[in-house]
Amino acid sequence: MKDKFNRTYATLAELNSGDLVQTDADFTCRPPWSFSRVQADDKGPFIPCEEGQHYLDGVNTIGVYKIIEYPESSPGPTSASPTEN
Repeated sequence: MKDKFNRTYATLAELNSGDLVQTDADFTCRPPWSFSRVQADDKGPFIPCEEGQHYLDGVNTIGVYKIIEYPESSPGPTSASPTEN
């Protein structure tokens, strides 16, 4: 599924603990466009939010974008990592 800017939302199948994600402005429990690392517990994968944990399931990945990180030795982008919330 894509957003109005044609960006593809992350799917639960492609998210792993430790992945860096960005949430869009439609998330009311987090600052707009904030970054976080995916975490997991016995209930499943989640990202931190103002209410504790925002669990990621098939519906709740809408508005979540996986951010690809390049190793420092990679010829990819050289900008610093975004600030995480």
